[in-house]
Amino acid sequence: MQTRSMADPPDYAALLAGHAEALDLIDAGVGASVALTRLLSTAQAALGAAGLSLVEPGAVGGRIVLATGAMTSAVGQPVDLDRLACDDAPRSAEVEVIDLSGWLADHLARHDLPRVLIARTGVRQGGHLLAHFRPDARLTSDHHGVMAFLASAVGHLAWGVGSGGAGGLADTQDRHTQDPDLFVALIGHELRTPVTVIKGYAETLATHWESLADADRRQAAEAIGQRSTELARLVDRLLAAATPDPVDAAPFDVAGALRGAVAELPSRLRRRLSVELPDELPKALGDPVSVAWVLSELVTNADKYSPAGSPVELTAAADEAAVLFRVEDRGVGIRPEHVERAFDRFWRGEQNDDGRYPGIGLGLYLARKLIQRQNGRISVRPREMGGTVVEVRLPRG
Repeated sequence: MQTRSMADPPDYAALLAGHAEALDLIDAGVGASVALTRLLSTAQAALGAAGLSLVEPGAVGGRIVLATGAMTSAVGQPVDLDRLACDDAPRSAEVEVIDLSGWLADHLARHDLPRVLIARTGVRQGGHLLAHFRPDARLTSDHHGVMAFLASAVGHLAWGVGSGGAGGLADTQDRHTQDPDLFVALIGHELRTPVTVIKGYAETLATHWESLADADRRQAAEAIGQRSTELARLVDRLLAAATPDPVDAAPFDVAGALRGAVAELPSRLRRRLSVELPDELPKALGDPVSVAWVLSELVTNADKYSPAGSPVELTAAADEAAVLFRVEDRGVGIRPEHVERAFDRFWRGEQNDDGRYPGIGLGLYLARKLIQRQNGRISVRPREMGGTVVEVRLPRG
């Protein structure tokens, strides 16, 4: 990307062209995250910034949902919104990195981005758009004006309603995934495989018991058990999707719930999982049963999308607002512009076009629904050394 001189005024023509292109992409049915990433990339060059980041608010702090340039690796990371307070007048403000805290401050210091221009995306949405600059940047009133315009445009595209009825980041699913007939057809297809296998092995045992060797009987029984577990998990996922009520949250021991969930995993997954949980964690506010289910889903996903023998890691920590745990793998990873689409129903990523990874893409969609019902947040981001990091944050109890 061509970087403008810090002495140059913003490139208004390029910025307006990028905005028009983003609107065209939304009208064409492209996901909001793709259109917004294109707009932010154009805005980065127009402003002469080293990177831009979009922060989405939540019950337990903010999270970077889109980023460009030097901030690309920050997608999915938490942000302390209290440090990003920006008055409505003026619409944008400049903050120094020394005024920030936590992961964001460390990242900006490592990448030599001491100057941050910030603007709110709107009173309703409460999100923030950040432009990150090198030490020698000379920011003018023109930069502030562009940030105010850009933040307003991003707010409408990200959390408002785009042209033609296309939704923003809060509703990035393709229109065809809303079709109830398609939903039933895909679920029926997913149910058919374990049911067919269970039925086949059961009939074999019933009709050929006497002629089968002990090893063959044991193999059939193990296959029935494995497929029954898959079927039970799928039924649990469907029940979770059909339940709109909030989870009955209460303070609970996160580390204990995670250890219990690990013990219930299939032996193959337990052998692969590296668990590092602190001896003491503050209690979280939520539902330990649903958290255990979410962990099982995340570990199963990590196993599915990473090479055999590579490690899958489970860690946990806490900060002032939340208790969190992470599942990390070294698999195929995820592109930054796809971190929100990963939570859409039936979306499995371009790496799965060849059908190597079974499933219909409901796991993360249902996991997010469960965690959001507990006023928590789940996010996915690329791992810096390759692979994927999924983080679950729950309010402290």
